[in-house]
Amino acid sequence: MATAQDGARILDIGCGLGRDMLALAKRGQRVVGLDASERMIAKGGQWLKQQNLQLPLVEGLGEQLPFKNSSFKVVLCKGAIDHFSDPVAALQEMKRVIQPDGWIVLGLANYESLSDQLSRCLEKMRNWLYSESLGTEKRKRRFWEVPLDHQHKFDYFVLRDMVEKTIPRIKAVSGVSLLWGFPGWGRFLDRLPTSVAQGILRVLDRLANWMVWWSDIIIVSLKKNQ
Repeated sequence: MATAQDGARILDIGCGLGRDMLALAKRGQRVVGLDASERMIAKGGQWLKQQNLQLPLVEGLGEQLPFKNSSFKVVLCKGAIDHFSDPVAALQEMKRVIQPDGWIVLGLANYESLSDQLSRCLEKMRNWLYSESLGTEKRKRRFWEVPLDHQHKFDYFVLRDMVEKTIPRIKAVSGVSLLWGFPGWGRFLDRLPTSVAQGILRVLDRLANWMVWWSDIIIVSLKKNQ
């Protein structure tokens, strides 16, 4: 995984309230946040001020970053690239603004995770068994369905294909969590002794890191130059 030395300049694209910016700043990093929403920039500034911290927040699009070439050591884009109208253009912009030995770190939800696939099968079975009684049920969006504010649906293979065509220097791909959204999973863990539940979660995290295509969250680290 990518790491940055103390004092490195980092760009957080899709920074939201700035929670990741706060964590990075506490570790000695110089962080700049960018978000396309003017309202979110304002709310982020207020939230950071409540944390007794002032960090630069910039309104702008990921596809047209308002920064000079080689401005940052690391570009972080967590849970945002699937909101962009043109993710490939955004990746090219990230590549432009990082230094020659810089890093890009992407993190996003996997909509073909094991949780998603098992839950869809369970839903189909439930609909088949109870088709009559479910006729008038008000349907809510399922967690495995792409939210309306997302422009794209990503899974491991779609993400890897896009990245390799744009920045063919993947240094690491890792997965986080298995079965996070599966119905009843949280209640099942709650019934177990804490030590047992934590042990299960540790094992599943290791499996997620090994079988990334099944993980709930995918993290890709890219290096501009090898």
